[in-house]
Amino acid sequence: QSQKSFSIRVSHNQDAKAHPYRRLGGSINIQTNDYQSLNRNDANSVLTSSYSSNFSWSRTFPGKPYSLSLSLGHSQNTNTKQITIDAPNLDFRVNRIYPFKSQKRVGKEKWFEKIGFQYSGNARSKFITTDSTIFTSQMWQDALYGVQHRANADLNFNALKYLNITPSVNYEEIWFFKTREREFLFDPENDIEFDTLTDEFGQVIIIPDTVRYGTVIDNFVNGFVPFRRFSSGISMNTQIFGTMQFKKGWLRGIRHVIKPGVSFSYTPDLFEQFRDSVQTDIRRPNVLQGYSILDRGVYSASFSQGDQMALGYSLNHIFEAKYFSKKDSIEKKLKLFDNIIMSGNYNFAAQGDSLHFSPMNINGTTRFFKGASTFGFSAIYDFYEIDANGRRIQEFAWKKPGQLLRFDNFQARINSRMTIQKIREVFAPKTVTQPSDEEDLESSRGSRAGAQSRAQEGPEKFFDLFNDFSIDHNLSIVRDGRRDTTMITTHTINMRGSLHISPKWTINVGNIGYDFRSEQLTYPDFGFSRDLHCWFLNFSWQPQRGTYTMQIGVKPGTLDFIKIPHNRNQQDTFGGF
Repeated sequence: QSQKSFSIRVSHNQDAKAHPYRRLGGSINIQTNDYQSLNRNDANSVLTSSYSSNFSWSRTFPGKPYSLSLSLGHSQNTNTKQITIDAPNLDFRVNRIYPFKSQKRVGKEKWFEKIGFQYSGNARSKFITTDSTIFTSQMWQDALYGVQHRANADLNFNALKYLNITPSVNYEEIWFFKTREREFLFDPENDIEFDTLTDEFGQVIIIPDTVRYGTVIDNFVNGFVPFRRFSSGISMNTQIFGTMQFKKGWLRGIRHVIKPGVSFSYTPDLFEQFRDSVQTDIRRPNVLQGYSILDRGVYSASFSQGDQMALGYSLNHIFEAKYFSKKDSIEKKLKLFDNIIMSGNYNFAAQGDSLHFSPMNINGTTRFFKGASTFGFSAIYDFYEIDANGRRIQEFAWKKPGQLLRFDNFQARINSRMTIQKIREVFAPKTVTQPSDEEDLESSRGSRAGAQSRAQEGPEKFFDLFNDFSIDHNLSIVRDGRRDTTMITTHTINMRGSLHISPKWTINVGNIGYDFRSEQLTYPDFGFSRDLHCWFLNFSWQPQRGTYTMQIGVKPGTLDFIKIPHNRNQQDTFGGF
């Protein structure tokens, strides 16, 4: 049975000078049944599994503190076939205003004049569907929609010269128009099967066998349900600087910046009326599973765990170095770590078996090779031990000898993207020179003339042929402290680029890579192009997929609609290449 597929692509960018207060623009990219993967063979089309759209209209009002916008969004995964459409979305925002500030103030500004106020209102519709049911009646029946209001007021001031203090009050109200109601069903005809057996005397025995102990289904009920949240808090932060200087050597100094922060917040539990429970097993009628009637809405209203009265802490470390560059004969700065952040909280309102301390989160990032590589890590340490099932228990980790906190898990990732020219600049900066404007002009006139002869002039000129190539490397490692295991979750390397072997011939590498975990190549994609003066010739080949594309056409101009394509796609059944 054949399935239709289609693709919708729209893009619009408004000139900034078109209108000073109104803007319209964005892009739409929707497809069904793997349209792009089936009809195109280049590596980007085949390997891309996620698509998204974002199109909006916005209006600001001169001299007014508010703005209005209307937007639509879309996200899609071709692997899971799920499509999420957010449309229409209406936003109304009031920028920060100071309602108590005097317009004709005399003297020093009063503390209450620093009180700021903000408001935002949002109306949203959401459709969660698949690429086979999109724009059908089922999609409209499953639609979710709601309205959200948010308002907050805060005050910022300094105390003791170095402390920055900010008290705040937040209010949120969400209007739900569809809630969830869970129902337990047990059907004897379908959940019980009867086995027919014969005993040693030849008597027939029928034994019932329960294959399912009930099913829980979700029903959605239409109706207006308002939900309100309130919170208040106060935060305090400062900065501490430490510097070490050296008079000799290339390293001239190390700077350590510490940004400690403390906060206290209170959030009352207003969720009781939105809780419900349901039986899940016919064998345990008295055991009920709790759930929220609002957790399938278009806005987040997750299950609350009682009142929250939390004391939060954070500690951000920044490390910088200063060194002497012999090449430039000046001192330069180098960031060793962009940030290393430690954070967590203590909940005073936790009751019963609830644990007061949250796990401590540690994360950080830094960059290497002039920003070409990024290293990031995250770790979790816990104040409490765990039982045999991996659940946290009320037993402090520091009671064990030689242990302050219990290590839970660690993740590290390295992402690199470098061009061949960038690699040469990093590892051989003295041999790589940047051409002047006149050299660039002369080079463009020659259309890379003499590329073949450059290979004979020495290795330096030969490697110039590969300056358009880029290399991507991704590595992720996870260390699980509970299971005492270490796993490489991602380890791939990819290369793409163009090789100009002569003024008329170019070899193209759309993609070639290697996945070290699966030990196989990652979708090789090769091709070449030929400059035919007023015409061009392009050819691409994907050996792993057995497809190719060849095209002859007129160069961009009044006749560029003339194209002669020939290809072999996945659907084609004739012989191989």
